[in-house]
Amino acid sequence: MKFSRKSLLWITLFFIIANSIIFLKRNKGFEYIKYAATSALYPPGPDSSFFKKWNRYNQRFSKKELGEGLLLLQQHTGIDTLSSDEAKVISIGAWLHHSFQSQVGKPADSLSVLTPLLQYQFLAADKKKQLWCGQFQAMFGFFCTAAGLNNRYVEIVPINPLQNGGYHEINEVWLPGRKNWVMADATRNFLLITKDNQILSAAGYLDHRMQEQPNSFFITFFNNSSNRIDTFLSKKDSGDAYFNKNYALRYYLNMDLGKVYTPVERIKRYIFADPWYEMYSPGAQRSNLLFRMKQVFLLGLLVCLVLLLVFAIRSRHQKAG
Repeated sequence: MKFSRKSLLWITLFFIIANSIIFLKRNKGFEYIKYAATSALYPPGPDSSFFKKWNRYNQRFSKKELGEGLLLLQQHTGIDTLSSDEAKVISIGAWLHHSFQSQVGKPADSLSVLTPLLQYQFLAADKKKQLWCGQFQAMFGFFCTAAGLNNRYVEIVPINPLQNGGYHEINEVWLPGRKNWVMADATRNFLLITKDNQILSAAGYLDHRMQEQPNSFFITFFNNSSNRIDTFLSKKDSGDAYFNKNYALRYYLNMDLGKVYTPVERIKRYIFADPWYEMYSPGAQRSNLLFRMKQVFLLGLLVCLVLLLVFAIRSRHQKAG
């Protein structure tokens, strides 16, 4: 019995040390990543549960906020006069880009805690205030929601952050008439991208950019010189700083960072496979083996602690007897 208890103490110490090392290196491959195929991200016949999954964040907007957003759209884009959802997406992106493209820069930290509607009002009231892609993304998603368009939030991330820096935020909007997701990048003035008369999603654009054979695309943008929406044909040999083999796409299930980073949510993600985004990475996918190993070491520690408790209870009963 004494030998077993001593051995258990040594094993427990091993698991404590192992778990401590893993915790210190928790962001070095030990986090769970859910990779998704295009068939899961872009099913041919999405149902209501699919849209509910991706609209989780947009459901937090109140009716009052959405009403104010729709009123702004009516005033600045004439959205009620637009017959197609495609035209609405282009109009919203063009309006936001034209309104704030001269203010692109590093925003104050206080801007990020504001709702998208308040961000718009704050930036429109003071043209000296700056914003970057995260604010463009948040406002675009809000105004699309106000217009009744299903949309979701996508981030372009480097596969190897140490070699390729730079993150970028974009949006995707569902076009029921075309039964297709369309990518919109209001920051870079990419309002709509088509190839061979097909509107491209974020994953579709990334796939084409990763092909060895150079591609050309028709890109719809807001022409600041003529003050109108225009289209140009990209050069075949032109690249894209974000859409290439060195980058992947994160599709966010939740953008409420105040909730995502609460201690409870952090602990849940540390122990369980409970992601707050899904990843599309055709260039390279990392194994979740280290995450599973972490779970095994946590379980081993838990078992050891339970056994030590059992030993302690038995020892107390033996002394009492």
